[in-house]
Amino acid sequence: MSQTGRSRNISRAQNRFRGTKIDRQKSSATEIAKEFIVLILETSSVHGFSHIAAKRRHPIENLFWFFMVLMGAYGAYFFAQSTLRRYSESPTVISLERNYKDWNTTFPSATICPSTKIQPDLSEAMISKWFGKVDNTSEIVEWLDALARANYENFDQLTIEDRIPSSMYLKVLTETAFKLSYVVSNSNSESGTMIQTMTERGICYTFNSVVAMYNNPEYWMNNDWAVNMSVNIFKGNPLEGDIFAQVMELNSGYTVNIHSPFEVPDVSTVYQTSLANFYMSIDVTAMSTVSTEETRSLSTTQRKCRFLEESNLKTTPVYSYNQCRSECRMMLAYKLCKCIPFFHRPIDGMAVCDVQGMKCLGQHKERLIKLKDERVNEDCKCLPPCNDVTYLGTNLKFGLLKYPRTRLKRDLFFTRSDLLVQLGGSASLCLGCSVLSFCEFFYLFTLRLALFLRQKLRKR
Repeated sequence: MSQTGRSRNISRAQNRFRGTKIDRQKSSATEIAKEFIVLILETSSVHGFSHIAAKRRHPIENLFWFFMVLMGAYGAYFFAQSTLRRYSESPTVISLERNYKDWNTTFPSATICPSTKIQPDLSEAMISKWFGKVDNTSEIVEWLDALARANYENFDQLTIEDRIPSSMYLKVLTETAFKLSYVVSNSNSESGTMIQTMTERGICYTFNSVVAMYNNPEYWMNNDWAVNMSVNIFKGNPLEGDIFAQVMELNSGYTVNIHSPFEVPDVSTVYQTSLANFYMSIDVTAMSTVSTEETRSLSTTQRKCRFLEESNLKTTPVYSYNQCRSECRMMLAYKLCKCIPFFHRPIDGMAVCDVQGMKCLGQHKERLIKLKDERVNEDCKCLPPCNDVTYLGTNLKFGLLKYPRTRLKRDLFFTRSDLLVQLGGSASLCLGCSVLSFCEFFYLFTLRLALFLRQKLRKR
């Protein structure tokens, strides 16, 4: 036989040897894996596992218990999914409390918008500061008045032309705004003050509010984002008798909205109107909603509400439902006409609407006010506040007609402990598992597996 033939035979023999060796290694690994699986089935405390691996049984018996365990695992999975869904979607409950003498009721907030928008006696120095030298100052006052009254409801009716850059609207209107004079008092004989605030109806004044300060034009122009959570608001208790507040000596007619101290009015809010020198009295009843501290541990998706300090808004460091809708309206305005009205907080990169821009918005009036269009799915995803007060009812005097005898309380109904108990109960019902069973699985696939492999390698 030639040298070449011998080499070929040797090469074939070597290949057969290598193949045989690899097959033996695969077979050995398979046997070790099977042996370890049998070990798990025989030693696990999960019901049914031992029957699957039991020896001297008919194969049909082993197969029967395999399907039983499989069905039990599916049942545990089904119940666990239901429990997790309940915990993630509706872990809270709103109950009705009746111990009304034990809590204080928050007094309503009032936002007053004077009917007179611009100072009627603007000085020539003030006018020339913004408009330069003009021959007819009354025309400037009329132009400013028309601009100050512009809102989503009447943008389409504007007939004025631009006289100053739109980026200056906010500052000019703030400096030339009508100076509302007033005297505020309440049933405790305490005097109070009102905060100048910018609303979607122009410059207004708000009494007894937690959030009005964040819509103050000066706060905006100073680029301030500070949060003050220690604001004192007016509260009352049934043991103190009826409570009220009154705003007297107003120097203008006005529109007023009574709302929660944790809320702001917007363009869709209903206002009451009063002429100058008339006396309006508004009595309301209250319904409070409070959330316990335990609900703070949940995500906003779980509790379906936001606390005041949990703002996700670009225009304010605190959260309210109407503020969220107002920002949504602002974003829609920018989407439609590439600008935002002057009565929203300025945002970098978003131009302030000039007169033509506001006329553009007027073409979409209904869509902007209602934030709804049948042709487009516009969901603002605005959650209600976790703590809120709703007031119902019709010189200004407003007060609580009577103290509420009930209030709504949002509490944590399904806790993490309940979640663990439910999951454990599902596993125990379907598979006979316990906490130690899960510890056992961890042990089997870590320490026991390592020692098992080490023992097999030593034997080899």
